Amino acid sequence: MLYCVWRRSSYSSAPRTFSRPTSVFSCLTKSFTTQNIMSDKKRKPTSAAAAAAKGSSAKLQKLTPMKEKAGGWLQDLMKQQRTEKKDMKFNKKRLRVISDTEKIKQGSEGVLYWMSRDHRVQDNWALIHAQQLAVEENLPLHVCVCLLVPKSELSTLRHYSFMLKGLEEVAKECKALDIQFHLLHGAAGDVLPGFVSDRSLGAVVTDFSPLRERLQWLEDVKKKLPKDIPVLQVDAHNVVPCWEASPKLEYAARTIRGKITKLLPEFLTDFPLVEKHPYTATRTAKPVDWEKNQASLDVDRTVREPEWAKPGT
Repeated sequence: MLYCVWRRSSYSSAPRTFSRPTSVFSCLTKSFTTQNIMSDKKRKPTSAAAAAAKGSSAKLQKLTPMKEKAGGWLQDLMKQQRTEKKDMKFNKKRLRVISDTEKIKQGSEGVLYWMSRDHRVQDNWALIHAQQLAVEENLPLHVCVCLLVPKSELSTLRHYSFMLKGLEEVAKECKALDIQFHLLHGAAGDVLPGFVSDRSLGAVVTDFSPLRERLQWLEDVKKKLPKDIPVLQVDAHNVVPCWEASPKLEYAARTIRGKITKLLPEFLTDFPLVEKHPYTATRTAKPVDWEKNQASLDVDRTVREPEWAKPGT
């Protein structure tokens, strides 16, 4: 230590003066005074902003209140716009063929939309394509949902009650549009192929999900369906279809963002309206007892429905 002091003093020949260190109390006092001065400076613009806000609120009170529009005006407006665009062509890039054949089986009695992921009638490209396909072939249109409750901690009353009440609205809307809605119980691979054969349906259209479990459901349905029944998949969930966005697995938003942006002018379009179907099925769907279905669910009922979240499409 003495060596370090000697070395420092040897570098400077000029005399040094050392002031007494400031006390801790004086430092705190100085800091407190500085904060008070700064806070006083900040209060002035705050008070001015408050005065301006008060003046603007007074001006808003003088404005005449807007007339409230009748309920359902937005739905009526959207229906009018989509009716005008009902002849809009379906972009076939949203579609991919899962089976070996693409043509509808001749002599069939309908087209089936297997509603797996996108539980809604309007704004659903898969249902739009299924209806257009059925209209081209002069066939009735059917919609089915396969209800399966896996044994999992995630199988709760909150989840499945919310889903069933949403599907109840879907069923009501389908009935109003003369579209047959069916609620099937069990795994899709077990119940859907038999349903297609029993109803003599000529094609199956479904929506897209990238999850492994749902991909396996699709593979099971494909294997068990007759070879002459086409299985068509439509990406009704993404604006840009997943298989069009990128030909490879992406690992960062930076690499895929530009690819999606380039395709938006082609895929970011309006939806045509799903209208009342012109062809009625000879065999109508069985009515669904929604309360009975909800009561029979094997789920964790300690996780109850939330009061604030209203199900529906």
